[in-house]
Amino acid sequence: LSTAVEHFASNYLRRKIDAIINAAPRNTTGPLVVLGCAPDDWHELGLLLIYLLLRRRGVRTLYLGQNVPVLQFVEEMERLRPAIVIIAATTVETVRGVGELAAAIQSLPEPRPLFAFGGRAFNVQPALRQEIPGVFLGENARTAVEYVAALLDDMKTAKP
Repeated sequence: LSTAVEHFASNYLRRKIDAIINAAPRNTTGPLVVLGCAPDDWHELGLLLIYLLLRRRGVRTLYLGQNVPVLQFVEEMERLRPAIVIIAATTVETVRGVGELAAAIQSLPEPRPLFAFGGRAFNVQPALRQEIPGVFLGENARTAVEYVAALLDDMKTAKP
């Protein structure tokens, strides 16, 4: 496909996914899951699917979007206090940014959110999974959503 056709198809799918997301009920209670793309990563369709599926399961979510900047990330996570942060990298070049965001999460005071990650870059080069401190969510959106649901259940049962 040409770049123009790929951009057209991606934008068409994004509009359709956005419409479905906007029709899904929004949960305002419970643990918060924050999702975003790695710095300099502009490929969000896979992460949008995870966001949609989590919302449909009734999970309280916040989608940060593409190209999450590291500088404001820490203060926003301190303010939002999410239970889980999910960052996706589509290209190998953006994996470094996932590591920077993971390190930013590790710098937060306790209780810090669980850092989770995934994306095509980690499927193409599985060895990269070992370089990121956090939980790899699996190779597809359905697996990631099941994993996040299990993590949230574990967090509920771990609370005194």
